[in-house]
Amino acid sequence: MATKPRNYDYIPHSFLELAMWLVNFIDVVAERRKRFGITLKAFETLRIIVADFHISNQIAERENAGKTDRLDRRLKAAAAQKATRNFVNQYIRFNPNVTDDDKSDMGLTVPKKTLTPSPVAKTFPWLKVLTKLIRHLIIEYGESETKRAKPEGQHTLELVYVIANEKPTDIAQLTVVKLDTNPPLDLTFTEEDRGKRVWFAARWINTRGIKGPWTEIYFAIIP
Repeated sequence: MATKPRNYDYIPHSFLELAMWLVNFIDVVAERRKRFGITLKAFETLRIIVADFHISNQIAERENAGKTDRLDRRLKAAAAQKATRNFVNQYIRFNPNVTDDDKSDMGLTVPKKTLTPSPVAKTFPWLKVLTKLIRHLIIEYGESETKRAKPEGQHTLELVYVIANEKPTDIAQLTVVKLDTNPPLDLTFTEEDRGKRVWFAARWINTRGIKGPWTEIYFAIIP
C-alpha cells in the first residue's frame, strides 16, 4: 500500500487526490493571478515545486517503481504541500482581492461567518532568536516569554527582514516577508550570508486579516 502524505487541513490525504487538487488549484490561480495581484515569479516558484511532485508521482505509479521512487514521491508531496500552504497564507488567505468564491473554486476551506469578531492585537509579539544551527535563524515567538502561545484571536505571525550593514530607518525597508502559524519560524540563508546582519520586525495578524502593531526593528547575526 502506498504511503499517504500527511493531511494539511484542506489538502487531501492520498497522492491521487493531492495531484488532482493541485491541478485545480494551480489552474485557478493561473487564470486569476493578475486580479489577485500575485507576481509571476511567486506563482512560477510554486508551480515548479508542484510540477516536480506530479513527475515523481507518475514515476512512483509505474509497475517497475522501487522504494527510492516512492520515497522521492513522498518527499516531493511534502514539499508541494508546504509550498502551497505558505503560498495560501502569504498571497491568498488575507488577500482582499480574493473572494470566498475564489477560495472555494481553489478548493480552500471558507470559514463560516461569525458574529463574534476576533480581537485586533494591541501588543506586538515576543521574539527570541536561536543561532545554534549554521545558516539558520530560528525565531521562537509567542504572546510573552512565559506564554509561548499566540494571543486570543491571532492567527499568523508576519515577520519582515532584510540583510544590511546599517539599521533600516523604516519598516518598509524590510522587504522580505515571512508568514508563519506554527512556531518556531526557520529563516534559512546561504553560506555567503554567514556573518551578515539580518534586521527584522514582526506583528500579529488576526483571523480576519487585521494586523496589529510592529515590534521594534531588531537584528541578529547569521551563524
